[in-house]
Parts: sequence; C-alpha cells; structure tokens
Amino acid sequence: LGNPLSPSVFLVRSQDAMACLIRNFYPKEIHVSLASSGPLISAQTHTLGPMANGNYNAIQIGRVGENHTVTCTVKHIGKEMNMTSQVLRDKTLELPLARNNLPLCRTSWV
Repeated sequence: LGNPLSPSVFLVRSQDAMACLIRNFYPKEIHVSLASSGPLISAQTHTLGPMANGNYNAIQIGRVGENHTVTCTVKHIGKEMNMTSQVLRDKTLELPLARNNLPLCRTSWV
C-alpha cells in the first residue's frame, strides 16, 4: 500500500456555482463538506480514482447565493483544512484566475 499523502485543495466559484477540488491524496477515505453564510442550495461529492499513481482525486460541487461566503472543509488522515470564498462589496475577492477565467483559490496542507 502507498504512503499517506495529504491533498491539495482548490476552491473555484462563479456567481452561485462553486466547486471544491481535492487532488492527489491517499488513502481514499476523505470527508468534504460545504458551508454557506446563506442557504446551501445543493452539494454533491464525487471521488475519482485510483489514478495511475494509486492516489485519488475528489470534487464537491454546489450552488449557493451569489453574495454568500462559502467554506469548503476537508478532513483527511486526521488533518482538517478550510478554504473560504468571500464576496466583498458586491465583488468576489480578487484571486488568481484559472484557465476559464474563474476565480481560483488554492492551498495545500501544512
């Protein structure tokens, strides 16, 4: 079996749609949750893998109100990480852009 590997987490948001991308982790057991400052309209988690290298990827997608703060919480091998997307004064917090020009926030486990 492979050695435990903590994932990298990306939070992508466009208006009311958002995705929490969890990449390159092992073992497969992971808990992903979304929280919103307003109603969470929907959320679904999908785990993909194992990949060719034996590691896993996952994605949680959801819909929230356009002006609500959203937090993605990832728990894996006893560690927890929170990623937050905030809207300030009717503008999404300026973040680096992904290829499709959606705001992208990235962090890795410490």
